[in-house]
Amino acid sequence: MIGDRKLDVQAGNHANVASCLFDPDGLIVETGNPDIKITEVKELIPWLSKR
Repeated sequence: MIGDRKLDVQAGNHANVASCLFDPDGLIVETGNPDIKITEVKELIPWLSKR
């Protein structure tokens, strides 16, 4: 689950799937405990390659 809000991350966590918080401006303080927090989409490639 990729989202740009804490609620998106929480939804992924509740569904027992990996969650990613996309925060391009680095402004989100309450993250909802994502598996990964990124500021650029290209940061996902290495992370996804390991899964």
